[in-house]
Amino acid sequence: MIAISTDKIFSHKVWHDISPRVKKVKFPMASDPDGSITKEYGVYKNGVSLRAVFIIDPAGTIQAAIIHNIPIGRNIDEIYRVLRAAQYSVKHPNEGVPANWRPGQKGVPTGINYVGKL
Repeated sequence: MIAISTDKIFSHKVWHDISPRVKKVKFPMASDPDGSITKEYGVYKNGVSLRAVFIIDPAGTIQAAIIHNIPIGRNIDEIYRVLRAAQYSVKHPNEGVPANWRPGQKGVPTGINYVGKL
């Protein structure tokens, strides 16, 4: 996991030093002040990055993208659910993960024989 923002590293340091929540972050926080990374992912707007989460598998394939406009916050419970759903789908390639699926639940069968039956 890595966090990337268009803030400079100095802003990350200040947030880390003053915010009890940010102080708990145990993963790297990268700075993208010129927006080169956020532009590549299509989430750069008016000099800052949108609030976005990309779940990328080990092969480099984006499995999920959650993108919100700047004033809209993210929901860590939903991010975690989507991450676990992506992991589940890798382990169970013949199953789909339906809407509102939760970790611990089974997936649903996929294929032409199941269309319209679930």
